Amino acid sequence: MICILITDTTYAQKRWLISYHFIDTLKHATLIRQLPNVVTDSVMGISIIQQSIIRLHQQGYLTASIDSAQWKKDTLFVFVHLGNQFKWARLFHSNIREDMLREVDYREKIYRDQPFKYQELANLEERILVYSEEHGYPFATIHLDSVEIKDDQIVASLQYEPGVYVVFDTIRVIGSARLKKKFLENWLRILPGQPYSQKRLTQAYNQLKQQSYLSLPQPYEVLFKNDRAYITFYADAGKASEADGVVGFQPNEQKDGKLLLTGEVNLKLNNLLNAGGSFLFNWQQIKPGSPRLNISYTQPAFLKTPIEINGVFQLLREDTSSSVLNGYVTLNQQLNFYYNLGNWSKIGIGVQRYNSRLADSTVRGTAMQADLNWLSYNVYYTYKYVDNLLYPRKGWSLNAGIAVGNKQVTPNGQIDLQIVKRSSPQFTYQIVVRKYSRLGKKGSVFFQLSAAQLFNDNLFQNELFRLGGLTSIRGFNQNFFFASDYIASTLEYRFFWEQTSYLFAFYDQAWVRTHILKTSVSDVPSGFGAGMSFSTKAGIFTIMYALGNSQARPFAIGYSKIHFGLTSRF
Repeated sequence: MICILITDTTYAQKRWLISYHFIDTLKHATLIRQLPNVVTDSVMGISIIQQSIIRLHQQGYLTASIDSAQWKKDTLFVFVHLGNQFKWARLFHSNIREDMLREVDYREKIYRDQPFKYQELANLEERILVYSEEHGYPFATIHLDSVEIKDDQIVASLQYEPGVYVVFDTIRVIGSARLKKKFLENWLRILPGQPYSQKRLTQAYNQLKQQSYLSLPQPYEVLFKNDRAYITFYADAGKASEADGVVGFQPNEQKDGKLLLTGEVNLKLNNLLNAGGSFLFNWQQIKPGSPRLNISYTQPAFLKTPIEINGVFQLLREDTSSSVLNGYVTLNQQLNFYYNLGNWSKIGIGVQRYNSRLADSTVRGTAMQADLNWLSYNVYYTYKYVDNLLYPRKGWSLNAGIAVGNKQVTPNGQIDLQIVKRSSPQFTYQIVVRKYSRLGKKGSVFFQLSAAQLFNDNLFQNELFRLGGLTSIRGFNQNFFFASDYIASTLEYRFFWEQTSYLFAFYDQAWVRTHILKTSVSDVPSGFGAGMSFSTKAGIFTIMYALGNSQARPFAIGYSKIHFGLTSRF
């Protein structure tokens, strides 16, 4: 008999030790050290002992059991019948295809002259069944047969029955949702005649749940008839599209005592032609003569493939009377292709052409601005899992992208050609993480962290990121900051008194750096405020009050921002 006492020291609360005694062997001291050895009460002691026996079974000691246990002062003495360790002699698999065994990561050496571990066998059987239901055999079964035990050596055979081979037949949608059948088949990748796949079916259901224009009142159903699978999705049409306008008043920094009326119009149309297409139109007029336009169109199942195509056109004009050194016009055009990975994520690739031209033909730039072209190739990754697409209270999302390309700079009289290269590689990345957490029955905390950076020795003002305003650092004019790299965060508390109505208070904090040629300036702007959003018969009405502080514009009540708008869904 062997007795190993393992000591433990603690100062937080009283603990009792466990001393294991194997009554039928003098070996396996190392095995004893692997077992739990500390408890805080008698109830926990019983649970720990049970876990210890399960762990011994997992190590191949199939006949291990508790003989007795007793307390003595601060130690629980446990007497264990260990028994012999069972080992595999051979596991046969004559009726399982070799290609399937490779796909499920079957390794024969695990089942020859190795300790018998039931969990490894269970995991193998599970992988085989999952592989089967993903390749047209949802009714496959597997079990051990011809089991022989001799001298603690186990010989057995895996018996696999694939069952009937099943293919997808048709998709049916029950509810008020309107989706074209052919589009749905190609988009969800559930085509008649293809092998039945439970994984693909689950991914398809998740794809439908991610669409704001659909409401899924209950899970899908599968009807197996002969060798065919008939799929039924229950989907009602939501308010697919939305339009909103925002009007804001802010001080006119060029005319003291005057207010500047700003505006923004957003239009989003979803499920166009009942084929899942979406159109986005955004127009902003923040400063006189300085509009911003953003138009995009997205079409899933492009040309009956699982590819989603997205086109983007963006225009930004800065008037010469604005705070920038000279006016310019920037065009950003993108063509992107996405592939849905399932499990709430997708990847994408794309090409982007960025073109910026100085507006004044008589003043051909300064050392901070230049005419430039940037052609880049982009890679994207997105993930989104939230409990409500329009008003999330729990979940998180990730958007990340990188762009690599070559930039061409057109020289002007103010640019030193010995410093600035006409052609140079340029790289950038952008990442946005959002997290929603419930706080009580009606509260929710929203946290966002975003970062981006441009990598090039020849950066100019008219190609930098623009921050500030309703979508980034609140309390400042829209596009107030120029940044070659930044890190921005948002912490917001929301109190819901209805499904679509809530009060909110927020704090925004950022680090912004502006690096142009050899000049670098940084700032740490912040913004805070509060507001409310509530439902009306006309739509969702939102009002917000915000204050900002930075080195360039210190905190002042006179620079506060009041924004209100109405979003109508139809």
